[in-house]
Amino acid sequence: MPFHLVALLEARLPRLRKRPKRLRTRAQILAATAHQLECLGYEGLTVDAITEAAGIARGTFYLHFADRSQAALAVMRIFIALRRRMRPRDVHGLTLQERIFRNNAYYVAVYVRNAKLLLGRESLQRDRQELTALRDRVNADLAARVMHDLSRRQPRKRTNAEVAHLELRVRGVIAMVDELLREIFIFKTSSLAHFAEDESLIAKAISDIWYRSLYAEVTTDSEAEKRPRERAMTSSVQ
Repeated sequence: MPFHLVALLEARLPRLRKRPKRLRTRAQILAATAHQLECLGYEGLTVDAITEAAGIARGTFYLHFADRSQAALAVMRIFIALRRRMRPRDVHGLTLQERIFRNNAYYVAVYVRNAKLLLGRESLQRDRQELTALRDRVNADLAARVMHDLSRRQPRKRTNAEVAHLELRVRGVIAMVDELLREIFIFKTSSLAHFAEDESLIAKAISDIWYRSLYAEVTTDSEAEKRPRERAMTSSVQ
C-alpha cells in the first residue's frame, strides 16, 4: 500500500512507550526531522527546528546525530527501505502489462504522498554523498532485476555490446520516470503541473513507455516463437 512517511513515523511513537529511552528519543528525532523536512525543505531545516518539534534539548539531539544532514539522511534511508519493502509482490493472475502498471501506480502514489519530503533531496545529496550512492544502488538493483526478467523472457545469448545497450536502456527508463515525477510534483513545471491531478494517467503513461521501451520486442519475439508451435499442434490435431 502507498504510505506517507511522516504519518507512519508519528504513528509509531505511542507504540514505543515501553521501549528503552534511547530508542524512543531517536524515534522522536526521526519523526520530527521528517515533519520539518516536509514543512521547511532541507534548505530550511535546522537543528533548532528539529529539537523544538521533538520537544528535546539540543544536547540530546547531538547524542544521536552529528548534524541536521545526518538526521535527514537517516529519514531518507527509512523512506527508501519502506518504499521497497511495501511494494506490490503478488503477481498471480496478472498479465505483464498489468504488473508493470501496478508497480508504477504504487511508485507514483508513494511519490505523491511524500513529494514535500523529497523536495530538498538534491540539496541533501550535496551534503551527504551517501544518499547519492544509496540511490544508485537502489536503481542498479532494480535494473538488474529488470535485466534478469528480460533475459528470462527472451533466453538467447547476447553479446557484451547488446547487454550494455540493454542495460543503458533500462537505466534510461528508470531515470526518465524519476525526472518526470520531479517535474510534475516537485518543480511543478507549468506545462506539466495539471497532470498532477490524475495519478492513474501518469502511471499509465509511464507504464506504456516502460513496456514499449523494454518489453515490446521481447513479447513480440516470444509470440513469434509460439506461432510455429501452435500451427504444428493444430496440424497434428487435424
